[in-house]
Amino acid sequence: MAESAAAADPREMSKRIISFPRPKIILFGDSLTEWAFQRTGWGALLADRYARKADVVNRGYSGYNTCWALHLLDKLFPKKDTSSPPPPLGPPQPREMVTVFFGANDAVVENGAAAKHHVPLEEYRQNLSTIVQHLQKVSKSTFVVLIAPPPVDSVAHLNHCRRELGTDLDDCGRSNESVGLYAEACVQVGREMGVPVIDLWKMMQEGGGDWKRYLCDGLHFSEEGNAFVFDALMRVVEEHGRSGEESLVAEEMPMDYPSFEDIDPITYAQMFAAWMEKHHY
Repeated sequence: MAESAAAADPREMSKRIISFPRPKIILFGDSLTEWAFQRTGWGALLADRYARKADVVNRGYSGYNTCWALHLLDKLFPKKDTSSPPPPLGPPQPREMVTVFFGANDAVVENGAAAKHHVPLEEYRQNLSTIVQHLQKVSKSTFVVLIAPPPVDSVAHLNHCRRELGTDLDDCGRSNESVGLYAEACVQVGREMGVPVIDLWKMMQEGGGDWKRYLCDGLHFSEEGNAFVFDALMRVVEEHGRSGEESLVAEEMPMDYPSFEDIDPITYAQMFAAWMEKHHY
């Protein structure tokens, strides 16, 4: 009896439960990514969709362009040390997804109010290629999704900057035409490197509707804009997110640990042990 009670002791069970590496979904970008975890943000929607199935990690850096992002790559996405012996056999590493979402700052007008963020178009194209190449070298199984910058409402953003800064700026240093060129370059990089691209600049303006409703300040997403990005990303995952038996489609992914509905209040210790053995925990 004492043996049975000890086996069912949750304190003892907790020592045996090893944290299995969930898949990670890493969001890498500028403020359009950093703000993604705000209420109704596209990153928050993503975390809700993948609850208990994948860890959604925000690596957004407000104001950053692709030149600055290059200096973060080795820290955020370190390459494996091939000089060390391989680790002992353990559970397989799950597939990961990385969204790369830069261009809104790279595309600012070269001599405008936000010129410090500007990156020449060809350099932006090369930087994006370098980022994707790095991610593919870190892991060939990483599912990379490029997100092209959305359109910008320069008038609305200028008014927003005037209110926020309390100054009478002549311009906000942003042009929708310029952003369109950078979005096109992003699409070209995706085509050349074989990774899917969400072309927000084109998609949001299709159909002749009021695309400005997707923006809250002429640059960043409104609630409707966040929903647009989330839905577009989910369509890409549905179309491209399967590889062999592995799927990044949330509805097809296993849940981390059993549902409470399946846990027996008497035999839960044995059940957890059997479940973890079956799932290689």
